[in-house]
Amino acid sequence: MKWMVLVVGALLAAQAALALPTIELVTHDIPPYVMLDAVGTPVDGMALRTLQCALQQLGVPYRLRNTPWARGQKSVELGQAAGFFPASRNSERDGWAVYAGPLAPQEWRWYLLKESRWEPSSRLFRDHAVVTAYHGSNMMQWLNNSHYRILGNPLSHDQLLDVLLNQRVDAVLAANLTMDELMRKAGVAGRIRSVLQENRPLGVYFSRKFLAQMPADFIPRFNARAVQCRAHG
Repeated sequence: MKWMVLVVGALLAAQAALALPTIELVTHDIPPYVMLDAVGTPVDGMALRTLQCALQQLGVPYRLRNTPWARGQKSVELGQAAGFFPASRNSERDGWAVYAGPLAPQEWRWYLLKESRWEPSSRLFRDHAVVTAYHGSNMMQWLNNSHYRILGNPLSHDQLLDVLLNQRVDAVLAANLTMDELMRKAGVAGRIRSVLQENRPLGVYFSRKFLAQMPADFIPRFNARAVQCRAHG
């Protein structure tokens, strides 16, 4: 009798998974967290692998869409997509979506030319240094909310590196793994130093519209799967 209950339970779970609609999640090109192929399709990355693993274990079918970061977040806010990733947490996003994860580690770091005398921890830096982050990022919102002197609105980490090397700003705030990889590829790591601002792990934000259609324990179950998936690489 016990084995019959287990079999029936497994069949019901499989049927429930089959009944779930395919959800759309938006992302963007931010190696090594999410990487695109030649035609712009998300195919790999440490955050992407954790997300895929967790959703597959939960039986949630999904598709991915690469889109400009600010536009992708807006589509989730408007209920046009189920979620966006990889993203760090902030109070504005918490107003219309729910954070889950983390999917991958991230440090917010200040990047400055090696000869720069600015010290990011000083009040002088906060009040007078000219800085930037990439468009649509939590880092850019934090800079605005913290009243830094911001110049420009780069669309990617690649552009952040360019404006720093061209001395258009005194410092840029960026995701450490992404910027470190860009500097390595460009052969400029020796020209730049970095200073830790804070740890901000990356997760996924699910829209409240999507979550209203899911079981109430979806987020804790997703988080538990994400921990397991990260542990197994």
